[in-house]
Amino acid sequence: MSSYLRSEFESVKVADVPFHVEYFNVIKGYADQGRTAFINAETGESKSYQDLLNASYCVNAYLKSIGFGYKDIAGAVLQNCWEFAALYLGTVSRGGCFSGASPLFTEVELSQQFNDAKCKVILCMEYSLELALKTRNDCPLVKHIIVVDSEAKKLPHNVVTLDYILSMNPLTHEMYTNVDVENDMILLPYSSGTTGAPKGVMLTHRCFGTLVRSVDKILNEQMLGKMDANWDFAKENLICVLPFYHIYGFGMLWTFLRNGAKCVVIRKYNPEILFDSIQKYKVRFICLVPPILVFMSRSDLMKKFDLSSLVFVMTGAAPVGKELCDTLKKKFPSIKQIAQAYGMTETSMASHLPVFGRDNPAASGFLIPNFEMKIVDQDTNEIVPLGKVGEILVRSPTIMLGYFNRPKATADTIEKDGWLHTGDLGYLTPDGWTFIVDRCKDLIKVKGLQVAPAELEDILLSHEKVRDSAVIGIPHAEFGEVPKAFVVKKHNSVTAAELDKYVLEKCAPYKRLLGGIVFIDEIPKSPSGKILRRSLKDYKPKL
Repeated sequence: MSSYLRSEFESVKVADVPFHVEYFNVIKGYADQGRTAFINAETGESKSYQDLLNASYCVNAYLKSIGFGYKDIAGAVLQNCWEFAALYLGTVSRGGCFSGASPLFTEVELSQQFNDAKCKVILCMEYSLELALKTRNDCPLVKHIIVVDSEAKKLPHNVVTLDYILSMNPLTHEMYTNVDVENDMILLPYSSGTTGAPKGVMLTHRCFGTLVRSVDKILNEQMLGKMDANWDFAKENLICVLPFYHIYGFGMLWTFLRNGAKCVVIRKYNPEILFDSIQKYKVRFICLVPPILVFMSRSDLMKKFDLSSLVFVMTGAAPVGKELCDTLKKKFPSIKQIAQAYGMTETSMASHLPVFGRDNPAASGFLIPNFEMKIVDQDTNEIVPLGKVGEILVRSPTIMLGYFNRPKATADTIEKDGWLHTGDLGYLTPDGWTFIVDRCKDLIKVKGLQVAPAELEDILLSHEKVRDSAVIGIPHAEFGEVPKAFVVKKHNSVTAAELDKYVLEKCAPYKRLLGGIVFIDEIPKSPSGKILRRSLKDYKPKL
């Protein structure tokens, strides 16, 4: 049997209407029911679906007044907040597109992205206004800035607060509907840059609209509906701690809103706020990333909180090991399943999601509706037999249109028949499980044998004296490459010799950490939790 698979789940209808048209209709329905859309985790302040609707109309009208329209792009540097959703809907309902950036970006990084995206407006928060102003000076096309959460009475030229926009309360708004659903962008996130320069990922009404429909189907029918046959979004609280500018957090936000959920929004990750919110709002299902799971497994802070409401945890954006999942389930007995999702920005978020009751912590879930996948030999591009490792390729209506203004990078990533090279290595089992081994470029070849850094990291993390770890390959005169580990201690007593012996006891000899073990204060990671291995390759110890 070959490593080709089509989703076992019934396909959803491919999105054929503008995203904002579909969502305004959905939100109006929940507004008529008087539902709460957002709760601020820090203040407890709530906003209704009617508030979201009204604010979106106001943003739409203001953008029209400054000449922002069809195919224009707004650059957003925002922490999580309810206003994020209103600014997004207001932007796309003008026929525009949204390009989110990390709130941790420097002026150089922001200017690079917003210039590349040809942004005309910057959306920021009061704390980042100075950064936005400097960025505007670097970006010739940017003329206007909208500031969230500012009470300033006097602002620079062409800078307005969102509060001012909301106070305008326009009598009319103009929803732009003459869009090309298949080709017009509504989202331009930038790839992480861990495998090259950041590139704009062109996601259209069709791409992202279909993705949300597919995720919605699995979330309702295979995840929460199986966790509890009486699951009712109207009665549940769902935490939004993943950054909205990242495709994982963004995709889940719009899936939740599609279901009329009550979203408890955490502005930026803070362990105490997160775990207090789980306790306070009796959260049963949550989306997290591996660094938070590692923290939960090791921090004494957890003793302060009652997390007994938690039943189902979904994790993504980076691999997580079986040992970590087993540790968490022992520590928090109410958790019935910790399951991995898999996807990438280029697929509009997910290609694989877990199914409640089909539990395999090391696997990356099942293909969601409208997806096909195949695993191919890296050299021949031919499909490999079941169980053999190769590069994962996926095909779906949710696949990006391409990289913004980068035809060569697009052609290198998407084949002419629509197959997307994920750059990830994995294998497929006869019962449909997908296992991710590692990134193609992260693989270490020792004497021609493949060594996956994630495997060694998982072993190191299972040691009681290790808080975090990362493994890279370094050149070796005899073996070609050998693994080198960077470790964050949990207990000062741990030694490199102790860890070297521990790893050697758990894996084949060629996987030994012959490159050495270096103790550092923190593993460099992207905001989504991916290890920044390039930074470690350039690591120089402090003198």
